[in-house]
Amino acid sequence: MLRRRAVEAVDERLHRLERRLEDVEDTVAASLGVDRIDDLGHRVELLALSAVTHDDVLEVRMDAARLAAELTRVRAELQYEIDRLATMLEDLVEPEPRRAAGWR
Repeated sequence: MLRRRAVEAVDERLHRLERRLEDVEDTVAASLGVDRIDDLGHRVELLALSAVTHDDVLEVRMDAARLAAELTRVRAELQYEIDRLATMLEDLVEPEPRRAAGWR
């Protein structure tokens, strides 16, 4: 009795697998129709034309590195100018030194 149940369970699983395999075969057969293959070939050609290459990625990375260096340089120049102007303002705002009483 137990053996027959085990055989039936295996048989049921085998039938389910066969049905799933048939479904997959039907799907593959439908997707491999002549018009579908031509369409797929056309899509692959379009992707190949618009795909990003390794050289494109390297070029973008180099541009980003140049931009980062330029921003660092400009920031340093601006910081120097701000410090210079702050010093000039401090000199203008700073009150004149007081003279001791009796000294003129």
